[in-house]
Amino acid sequence: TYAFATMLAAFLTGIAAGSAFASRWVERARRPAALLGAAQVAIGISAAVLLPLFSEIYTVVRTIGVGGRVTVFLVCVLFMLLPTFLMGASFPLTARITAGRTGRIAATLGGVYALNTVGAILGSLAAGFLIAPTLGIRNGILAVAGVNVVAGVAVLHAQSEARPWEAWAPLAVGVAAVVGAFAFVPRTQFFVKSAIYQEQYTRAGLEAEVLSYEENADASVTVIRDPDGEKRLYVDTNEAANESRWDAPSHRVIAHVPLLLHPRPKRALVVGFGMGRTSNSIAQHGVHIDAAEISPGVPRAARRYFSEPNNGILDSPLFRLHINDGRNFILTSRNRYDMISTGIIHPLVSSGSSSIYSRDFYEMCRDALTEDGVMSQWVPLHRVPLAEFKTILRTFIAVFPNTTVWYKYTPDFLILAGTAKPQTIDFRDWIARAQSPAVDADLGMDDLDAWSLLDSYFMGPDATARFVGDGPLHTDDRPILEFFGTNLGGMMTTQVENIQAMAPYRESVFPLLHSFAGAAEREYVQTTLARYFEATEKLIAGQAMLAGGAYGEAGSLYRQAGQLNPDDPTIRYHIQHTDDLMISEVDAGILATERDIKERLRGDPDDTDALMNLGLVYRTANRLDDAIHQFERGLNVKPDSVDFHLVLGETHLRNGDVDAAIASFTAAGDLAPDQVIIQGSLAAIYQQAGRIPEAMDAAREVLRIDPANALGYSTLGALYMSQGNLVDAIEHYGRALSLNPEPYVARVAWYEMGLARVRQGRHAEAREAFSAALKVDPTFGEARAALVEVQRLRGQQAAE
Repeated sequence: TYAFATMLAAFLTGIAAGSAFASRWVERARRPAALLGAAQVAIGISAAVLLPLFSEIYTVVRTIGVGGRVTVFLVCVLFMLLPTFLMGASFPLTARITAGRTGRIAATLGGVYALNTVGAILGSLAAGFLIAPTLGIRNGILAVAGVNVVAGVAVLHAQSEARPWEAWAPLAVGVAAVVGAFAFVPRTQFFVKSAIYQEQYTRAGLEAEVLSYEENADASVTVIRDPDGEKRLYVDTNEAANESRWDAPSHRVIAHVPLLLHPRPKRALVVGFGMGRTSNSIAQHGVHIDAAEISPGVPRAARRYFSEPNNGILDSPLFRLHINDGRNFILTSRNRYDMISTGIIHPLVSSGSSSIYSRDFYEMCRDALTEDGVMSQWVPLHRVPLAEFKTILRTFIAVFPNTTVWYKYTPDFLILAGTAKPQTIDFRDWIARAQSPAVDADLGMDDLDAWSLLDSYFMGPDATARFVGDGPLHTDDRPILEFFGTNLGGMMTTQVENIQAMAPYRESVFPLLHSFAGAAEREYVQTTLARYFEATEKLIAGQAMLAGGAYGEAGSLYRQAGQLNPDDPTIRYHIQHTDDLMISEVDAGILATERDIKERLRGDPDDTDALMNLGLVYRTANRLDDAIHQFERGLNVKPDSVDFHLVLGETHLRNGDVDAAIASFTAAGDLAPDQVIIQGSLAAIYQQAGRIPEAMDAAREVLRIDPANALGYSTLGALYMSQGNLVDAIEHYGRALSLNPEPYVARVAWYEMGLARVRQGRHAEAREAFSAALKVDPTFGEARAALVEVQRLRGQQAAE
């Protein structure tokens, strides 16, 4: 909307200024026809010359760096001023020429006005429905510029007093400008110079391969392959979808949540086909799909480049594609749907994109839904200020008061599910359908499962209403989402604000559930969802940190979530994702550190501190062979260094060479025979290698050096346990616990003692041991599972 308003304001400003300027001196012009012809030639030449410059507007604005949208507006006005000024000047000149010849001023001016209006109408129609689709934007602009030049030259040539050079010189210049622009401005210029491409790739020093570029009457459609090898789909330079794991949940969850909420879905409507992932996810439920897509270039790109992520959905018997505007399709269709989902379209990206967030649109969808139908709306958290974010939710619940909010997948988006009736969830039906092979596999692509998806419930109708409060609605007549604030910098950090604002309103899904097999299952579900809920609280706090760029804090919170609930695949994904981000940052630092250390070693190749640091840098980068080489160089210089032997042994172990690791730790032990850490490491390595007698010798060495070492007793207990010597195992676990060990030692000792008691058949004592382990660490999942199992065994014995 800002772009359209800027273009229109610049155009009208130029027209008005040109008309006002020309009308002052047109009566005094001796050769108005020559001036008109020259103006037309200049319009054509300026259009051709400005064509490559238009794509540099973003660069100019970034260079200026201040003023936000005001700067964008002023730069655009300056770029468009010359051709629009000349267009404005052309009307008084035309009126002067025609009125002067006929003497009938009123009729003549009326005719000029009429022709100008008809020409404007026909030109707009031709540009949108003929020139752009057939020639493309670049070629279309150059073709119209050529017409201007030819028309101007024809006017100049038609003058009786015209000199030959007055006509042919402008023609030569005009042809040179048009041909030059055609030769040197690539067809994809408007995409590769767009703001989003510049931000994602050019400014980051990256390049992407343009695989396809197509211009339709309603949109340009581009497919690129990014530097990571993933394909991305852009519509009008705005990213609609990509193959990445990060983007995928937006397209799949919007299908799975509403379909699982509906008791018996049969038919669904997708407004905006995109790359086809949403439609494919719907098909996994065996539901028939109508997809309304306004641009024919989008499904063509999806078929050619995204058939793997969409699983060839365009050829599915369940699927029907309609090239039509989504609103128009809903208004004209006689079908009623069990689910309607909108495309992944950000309200900010283009003029009119916010129309699928309006009350009027939701009312159309409500009327097209069945009695149990579900409206599914994707809502972005990024680049949406909190006030506008609340407006989106407030508008949705104004039409669908029984709305639930679903969030946890990534910090980019949430899902709204709106129904006519209050929502309840048949627990057994949800689990059964979500765990069906097709749906379970599709959820698994996004590190989700039946339980994790159920836990993504965030707010019910009452909490949502409290969160959004009173305020304006977004309607067709008052499209307030079309005009976001002008603070573009602040728009990039809205995820943090939006997530933190919602967090206090989060609720458990458990009160919505019904249809349990019995009281025991109900209690089990309640306990399980409570564990999921607590862990997801940490996950959501971490997502806010991640959105703010605090990767370390995010990773810490994710790991806490993982300890609380190791069963949630979504948490595991976020841990790995944040680790990858941190590694990327570390890699950049490693390169700089490596250069500095190598420069130091050029001055002194035997600098052991530098060799140690370079080895550690390589080990951090997982370049283990290079790290080993540097540590060995250090030992060649300083063979009696315990530190080099230890880091070398640790690196060999990470590299999978157990024998080399044992050799390094043994050498360190020979140099420092009374260091507990060396003997403890050897005990652990021998145990890992299955060399139990040697492991026991090393553990006893630990206790010789430090008779009060709880970890040494616990290690011996584990070794006795592996030999089936339960009595000695229990004795050594007991001695470890009597020393008030650290929690990480105590939890394992109690747990292992419980396992030993189970093997002895002493279930009451096993239960006490597992309970003690949980008292030390309430998040200890294995101990909790073992406690449940031993209670089941005791109950079974009692029944017998």
